[in-house]
Amino acid sequence: MLSARMEPEVSLSRYPGMTGDDRLWIPSEEYKREDADEACQQATRVAAMARAFVAEWFAAASE
Repeated sequence: MLSARMEPEVSLSRYPGMTGDDRLWIPSEEYKREDADEACQQATRVAAMARAFVAEWFAAASE
């Protein structure tokens, strides 16, 4: 499931943790361009699903 793949990344980037040597984990040092491209593709897909859901929901509500 898409959300299950994205949630850990979202949490880690929003609330960075500590590394094993008591240093702050900095997401920008971990993630690469490919990671960002994949996340962008997934977010675009999620946005499209959300738009379709909202359109269907309000179309049904207006009937």
